Amino acid sequence: MLLPSTPVSEPIIGGEVTPANSLAARAALEEAVRAEASSVIAWSRLATCYISDYKNRWNEAGREEIGAGRELVDRAREALARADKIDPNLAQSRYAEGFIRCVEGRHQEGYEAMDRATRLDPNFAAAHAQKANQLVRLGRAEEGLPIARDAIEIGGSGDPSLGVLYWVLGRVYFVLREYDKAADWLQRSVDLRGNLWFSGAFLVAAYALAGRLDAARTALCQFQERGFAWYTPQRIAEIYATELPNNHLLRHHELLQGLELADAATSN
Repeated sequence: MLLPSTPVSEPIIGGEVTPANSLAARAALEEAVRAEASSVIAWSRLATCYISDYKNRWNEAGREEIGAGRELVDRAREALARADKIDPNLAQSRYAEGFIRCVEGRHQEGYEAMDRATRLDPNFAAAHAQKANQLVRLGRAEEGLPIARDAIEIGGSGDPSLGVLYWVLGRVYFVLREYDKAADWLQRSVDLRGNLWFSGAFLVAAYALAGRLDAARTALCQFQERGFAWYTPQRIAEIYATELPNNHLLRHHELLQGLELADAATSN
């Protein structure tokens, strides 16, 4: 299996970034490393697949229970270790490492890994975005803002993860309490990538906290219709406490407050 060396933010097989296409990529990459155990690109992409599915709560991690798919983190660590034994200087590997450190709650190390990924490949837009995301987790959202904007410029309109780049910028604005701007970018994100629970949840909350209750009601109904009704404020709080630890600087109390405002507006 010949793989290009250019890093990818979300390895898939197929035209769209979906759980099924991510799972197909995982199967192909698992076969690739069985056939050629020295393929550093295959190992690094496989690590990215595993950890992305866990963070997105896709495939094994998509079960409606807290901590679902935790074994994917172990698989990601193992794949990354195999890649690093071959060549530790790969942007794809450092990108995967950044996500692994994030779910471990080691956000400074996650930032450093994403920063190194951008240095190894300055055109890796998703690494720039996730570097900004890590700054948000470290309580440095203002520093992350220009980096998140730059990521969108680097990626351009053809980037397959453009919806995720929009999500990161929207969350930066959310944490900065600029809820109107947050809602605008989060809406762009959801329009492109409606299969991510976190961008949909933050969109509902941003509309509610901006006082745009009609939009919040609509966004909440659409969120639930897309299969995310399980993601109640209580469960989201548990997810951030257990699956994505040490994220207390992300203003989750405001996220939960916004979701509750939207729910109350929908119930009236």
